[in-house]
Amino acid sequence: MSYIIINHMESLRLQDPTTLADNVEKVLFDYIKEEGLRPGDRIMTEEELSSQLGVSRNIVREALSRMRAMGMISSRKKRGMVLQTVDVSKNLGRIISPPMLDKATLIDLLELRLWLEKAIAPSVFSNITEQDISDLEAILNMANPDIIAPISLEQEFHSRIFSIARNHTVTELQQSFMPVYRYVHDNIAEFTALDQANDKPVIKASHQDILDALRKGDVSNYINVIDTHLYSYRLYINHYRNV
Repeated sequence: MSYIIINHMESLRLQDPTTLADNVEKVLFDYIKEEGLRPGDRIMTEEELSSQLGVSRNIVREALSRMRAMGMISSRKKRGMVLQTVDVSKNLGRIISPPMLDKATLIDLLELRLWLEKAIAPSVFSNITEQDISDLEAILNMANPDIIAPISLEQEFHSRIFSIARNHTVTELQQSFMPVYRYVHDNIAEFTALDQANDKPVIKASHQDILDALRKGDVSNYINVIDTHLYSYRLYINHYRNV
């Protein structure tokens, strides 16, 4: 693992003095990318950055604090500040909160979930085992057939499918979408109203239908079932994008 001290920053200049912390953060981001720095590489100290960029240490400290909160840098004894691998899902989890997002962003996230559910299908079918099928069946057996399944089982069922794809980053990304699942659950009346107002009859696909499709081993059929299962998402997305 190499350790590189950033000490040739002559080309770095702050462009907008009204947002100094933002500028320092952007300059550092750009420099890291342009220089091809990697986790384990070192960057200059607050004092060195302050001198190089011509701003106060407080401004530099604020910018570095943001990067540290994102998991981009860490302080190590005798090594100073070191770049580290960013946890993408952890950062997404911090910002994906429906009350903090506008409607357009929520719609985009709903559509992203729909895409991901279908996009992982080939990997799911490449890796699925009898144990995976048994685990999914056990989750379904926990539900009361006479009532709508609680949000916790909805999340657990779909999370278990994502885990079958054996892609850690995608699985973590799906976990960061849990507030979106909650949003749908809390606004189910709105989804139902769109279903009922739809000119075409809505054919529902249950979790049991999804499990049956997995058992059959037909990827195309599975994707169609997922599309039907999440058809209300598509109605919701189209409705609000056309309002």
